[in-house]
Amino acid sequence: DDDKTDLDADGDSNNESETHAKFYMNLKDEMLEMDTAIWRYAFDFVIDKIIAHMNGLLAEINDTHQCKWIYLVGGFSCSNYFQHRMQLEYDSIEVITPPQPTLSVVKGAAYFGLLKNCITARKSKFTYGIRVTRTLYEAKRCGVPKQHLE
Repeated sequence: DDDKTDLDADGDSNNESETHAKFYMNLKDEMLEMDTAIWRYAFDFVIDKIIAHMNGLLAEINDTHQCKWIYLVGGFSCSNYFQHRMQLEYDSIEVITPPQPTLSVVKGAAYFGLLKNCITARKSKFTYGIRVTRTLYEAKRCGVPKQHLE
């Protein structure tokens, strides 16, 4: 069976709205089909928050011309749409995406963790993180070498 849902332009399920353009989602077997407008709505919801955060960071700089480059790294940076939106938003700043943006974060963390002097200059005062996936006890129990736990 196909389960079809009509969504209005605001992303709400609504079969009575005649004023909003309709979009569709279709679930067939294990495949979800949907209009690109729905994907764009979902992406824009996140991208708009990233842009607002970036604008806040750039506003903290007295001379915004000091920022010459924006590096897009991590999984979301693989999205051509995200790259396009960032280039449109920051047309006076060079937006750079490395060939493997998802691996850039992992490689950078590994180099930084193993070779403290691998970064010779940086402006960031802090290294950010939100979570440690294992406690020290769990890491020892799983066999993580001691030199990586210090």
